[in-house]
Amino acid sequence: GVSLKNESPEDTDGGRESKVTFKGLQSGQEESTLAEIQASHDGTSDDEKGDLIFKTNDGSDGSSPTEAMRIDSGQNVLIGKTDAETTISGGTPAFQLTGAGFDSALAITRRDANQYGASLFLSKSRNTTANSHTIVQNNDVLGSINFVGDDGTNLDTYGASIAAEV
Repeated sequence: GVSLKNESPEDTDGGRESKVTFKGLQSGQEESTLAEIQASHDGTSDDEKGDLIFKTNDGSDGSSPTEAMRIDSGQNVLIGKTDAETTISGGTPAFQLTGAGFDSALAITRRDANQYGASLFLSKSRNTTANSHTIVQNNDVLGSINFVGDDGTNLDTYGASIAAEV
């Protein structure tokens, strides 16, 4: 394996960083940074919490790629923001896509020469262990799609919900 370690001890948020930088040579021999993968401390105390940050170059600056995605120390996958939103219905969704316009849209497209279309699966088991199974019970919600609006204080105001239950 490969190990990267910073050489200056620090406990700052975003400190203790190690990164892999991907560079390219342009036709005029100018060197540009195309992308980076960075690991850095997530917090301000003497602990081991870390973020994994993926950056890509949008073409506006040859040496400073922009953050595209982050996996934070809470195991949240964040696209379009650097901190997990914790006020969505009082919880923290593990996958968060945030943006304006089409930057906040999710597309699932199936390109296949057959009769099947794209799918979104919402599944429920009463077993808490992956790859183990326990039958669902009467009135268990199998999945739901919730429509939530900002009321000026938080994202906890339900406008509508579509749910399937046993």
